[in-house]
Amino acid sequence: MNKSQMRIRPLFVWSLLGAFLFALFLPGFLEHPVGKTRAMVFNTINDERQIASGLQQRAIATGSLSNIDNGFIFHALFGTNDYRFGYRTNTLGEVLDIWGMPYQIQIVAQTNFVIRSAGPNKKFGDADDIIFNSVSNGFVKP
Repeated sequence: MNKSQMRIRPLFVWSLLGAFLFALFLPGFLEHPVGKTRAMVFNTINDERQIASGLQQRAIATGSLSNIDNGFIFHALFGTNDYRFGYRTNTLGEVLDIWGMPYQIQIVAQTNFVIRSAGPNKKFGDADDIIFNSVSNGFVKP
């Protein structure tokens, strides 16, 4: 093959340019608010599952749960252990969701409970709330 037969094809140049532009703008797409909100919701769901697991273990160990506040539940479940919620509590000792709002933990029967996060808009009682119900052992819509 001689030099006259070697030439750069336009498709190859356009492909390189496209790859360069993609790499240049990719970080902006990854930090898109919708993607960040989804990650925060996923984090909250995971936190609620862990709280629910702790409550279920406590209900098994004691035979029932009494209607106690969020702060007491946190200390009863996790004590002074260095648990991952430790950096997300308020001055009352209440466990906070990723948006800085305290979880609402409601004991509805001896061993049944509901855990609520206000969600991204920080207001309880609307469509973006994240609610775990121990009766269905899953997440429910408000």
